Amino acid sequence: MYTPDLLKPHEEKYRGIVQQGMKVEAVLTDRLITTEPVTLDGLLAWAVVQEAQNEAGERIPFQEREDIAFLPLPLKRLWSDEAGGPLWCASFFIPDEVDSDVEYFHKRAPDGHRTKSKHPESFGVKGVTGRWAERRTPFPVTIARKLEAWCLGDVAEVRRLLQYVTHVGKKTAEGFGIVREWIVEPVDVGERDCLIRDGKLARNIPAGYGGIEIEAPSELLGWAPPYWNKAYYGPGFRFGMRI
Repeated sequence: MYTPDLLKPHEEKYRGIVQQGMKVEAVLTDRLITTEPVTLDGLLAWAVVQEAQNEAGERIPFQEREDIAFLPLPLKRLWSDEAGGPLWCASFFIPDEVDSDVEYFHKRAPDGHRTKSKHPESFGVKGVTGRWAERRTPFPVTIARKLEAWCLGDVAEVRRLLQYVTHVGKKTAEGFGIVREWIVEPVDVGERDCLIRDGKLARNIPAGYGGIEIEAPSELLGWAPPYWNKAYYGPGFRFGMRI
């Protein structure tokens, strides 16, 4: 594991931070579309990368190396695997759920006008079958007033970084998941409060972490940002599992 050069100032900045319990709330303006949990450490990692790239005026060349990049965060690190992959002391976001719904997005078949076909009237694509078929895709919708998460770290820095995040979830360009306000306040919580809520896991937990006894069989999952990167995947226990 290595730290990209553009992220080394953040890594140095977060050494020796004051670790304080806090509650993080995302006050939502509209409905939320998501097929996976919204992760606090994932949002903070995205904000750190965006800030570093904006300040440098260039992108971090993650693709130039095969080993995993370390993304420094202003959170307490509970554990690291053999490669140095961190388990951050931060829960996933839990919605203050009011209701749920399904939103359908309609993809129309191309008619040749947008591709500037010379003869749109004789465009050969048929929108009946195959990849160009006209279709309606359902997405699960959460109707909630806010999302809540708990963590240990630097309150002021977490509050500052979250100002980069204006939307969460999917279909944000269509106005879903707009965050009206971030509320980050110190609260009296410990490590276990950030990992377990109401008898359920509050985040993905790697099987190698010994802080929680779990007798259920493990599964392959991600437990550190970026969660889409399968290089981080390993045996673990999924968010929401009852213990």
